[in-house]
Amino acid sequence: MLELKNIKYRAGAFQLGIIELMIERGEYFVLLGPTGSGKSLTLNLIAGFIELESGSINIHGNCVNKQPPEKRRIALVTQNVDLFPHLNVKDNILYSVRAKKNLVDEIAKRLNISQLFERKPSSLSGGEAQRVAIARALMCEPEILLLDEPLGSLDPSTRREIRNLLSEINEIKRTTFIHVTHDFEEAAALADRIGILFNGKLKQVGRVEEIFSTPVDAETAMFIGHRNVLHGKMANIDGEQFFQVENVKFEISQNEYCGNAVYTVNPNSIIVSVERMNSSARNSLKGRIINIEEAPSAVYVQIDVGVKLTSMITKKSAAELKIEVNKELWVTIKSTALHRI
Repeated sequence: MLELKNIKYRAGAFQLGIIELMIERGEYFVLLGPTGSGKSLTLNLIAGFIELESGSINIHGNCVNKQPPEKRRIALVTQNVDLFPHLNVKDNILYSVRAKKNLVDEIAKRLNISQLFERKPSSLSGGEAQRVAIARALMCEPEILLLDEPLGSLDPSTRREIRNLLSEINEIKRTTFIHVTHDFEEAAALADRIGILFNGKLKQVGRVEEIFSTPVDAETAMFIGHRNVLHGKMANIDGEQFFQVENVKFEISQNEYCGNAVYTVNPNSIIVSVERMNSSARNSLKGRIINIEEAPSAVYVQIDVGVKLTSMITKKSAAELKIEVNKELWVTIKSTALHRI
């Protein structure tokens, strides 16, 4: 288990402050945040490349603050793979490691790089070079593998390939992985849990579905792809409380709050249809399509119902609905789908 306790580090005007974070042995933990939020700095502190100002880093209950990087049983893989250009692939993997032949063969087979052993780094593709870098990191049999934007420079196809490989290695080896990225899709595909880091502050930690369905604030919601962040106020009509945005009223499942409020709605939770649905859902609104955005596996449809709402639907549903800009559709939202932040 890795425990970060009251970590603080200042670099100029920037300050990293992680009060407490515990990562279980064998967990795939993803630190997610925008550029400049302190993600890479956190990895460098864990690895021991930078000395803490205050706080402690504990591995299996032992404080490693004073231990040099080579004593921590931690390996780091970065976006820039930094292979030695004068060594072939096999010598790069074996560099500074006294390894058993069967371990070399096992890792090379797992990463499908045995056939690359005699080649130099300059002849490798981006995906091949990243596989070699991962192999080199695994050769020291680390207890913790740190991954600093390892997929950032790869094309989409290779990124998916390496992503699947990392997940497989974590599952088989049960090594603790701490993976840094600014890409929520990447984080969602890999993580057991996600930590949201903004401006040096750890805002939220939880499982993927928890982070996505109940973001802690509007900044987090927007960053992870919530396209529906609604600013409004609570309104009382005939003894019933609603959340009101401009002239649109939404029924909600909790009504104990008064005053201004911010709610989010997951695009997956907004159902669109040509006719009004016969449903128990308490919010049914008619609107007009104002924008259509195609993603690799879905379609985002923005509809003006008095406020702008975005629904995510399958490509099959988009074809069946014959969606087009200016077409009228009904929007259906359960009261429980609105989350106050």
